Amino acid sequence: YANAMSEVSEGSIIMRFKNNSIANHGVILGTRNSSGTLPSDITTKNATSASMVITNKDQFYLVYSYDRAGINGPYSFVDGEWHTVVLSGSATGKNIRLTIDGKEIWAISNRSELAGMFNKLSGLDTVTIGGHKDGSNVVGGFNGSISNVIVTKETISDEDAIAISAAGYTGGTQMGAQIA
Repeated sequence: YANAMSEVSEGSIIMRFKNNSIANHGVILGTRNSSGTLPSDITTKNATSASMVITNKDQFYLVYSYDRAGINGPYSFVDGEWHTVVLSGSATGKNIRLTIDGKEIWAISNRSELAGMFNKLSGLDTVTIGGHKDGSNVVGGFNGSISNVIVTKETISDEDAIAISAAGYTGGTQMGAQIA
C-alpha cells in the first residue's frame, strides 16, 4: 500500500486510538522512506518520515517533513477513552487540517508549499500503524489500541471532520475513494 499512498496528494486519514501509557513516545501512524534515517527523537521533523505521535508528556504531535504541530492540554490522551482523529490535506484552502474529538485543533491555509499529503515524502515505501519500522525493529511502539484506520483520496470537509471525530458519532460515512 505504500506505493499507492505515495501518490496521494489530497485526501484524509481517519483513525481511532486509545492510549494506555505515556512512558515513551508512541507512533500511531508512521510513513517513511526506509533508506532515510529516523531521527533519534521521533517528534523532530525531517524529510524522510511523517508521524502522528502521542508523546511521553501526553501531547499529540503531527510531525511532517515541513512542519510540526503539537497539541497540549486541556486534552488528555491517556484517559482510557477512545479518541478519533481526522487529518486532511488539500491543494487549496486549508492545506493541512487536524481534527480531534470534534474540534479542529490545527490548520495551515493557503501555503502551496505544504499542499500534498504523502506525496511530499520522496521515496515513501513504508507505512506502519503503531510504530515506525526501522529494519527489523519497531521504533516508537504505541502502547494502546488503534482501530478504524481509513485512508482516502477524498478531502473531508471541515463540518464532516468535526462530526466524524465527535464523541458518540454513530452516522454512516460514505467513502467512495479507495487506495488500490
